[in-house]
Amino acid sequence: MKKIYKYTLKPTDFQILELPKKSNIISVIEQNNQIVLYAIINDNMSETELYDIMIKGTGHDLPENFDLYTFLNSVNLIDGSLIFHVFYKNVTE
Repeated sequence: MKKIYKYTLKPTDFQILELPKKSNIISVIEQNNQIVLYAIINDNMSETELYDIMIKGTGHDLPENFDLYTFLNSVNLIDGSLIFHVFYKNVTE
């Protein structure tokens, strides 16, 4: 069955997120001063895929392979004093 799941991200440059195969990452927001990613998943799917999540602050250096990532959204933390830009790419394929 398809459902929307929430995943809390760490405020770090790169992290790997394991999702059921054929998941659809739909949004990222701030919730309770944390970065939260939402994805439509099939909870009956036992196979998984890995996603590289990149979080960069304004003015931070981007990696050489930046064009392989998809922009998801920008997130405000600490009442807007920190702005993070969230990108992702599937690393299973």
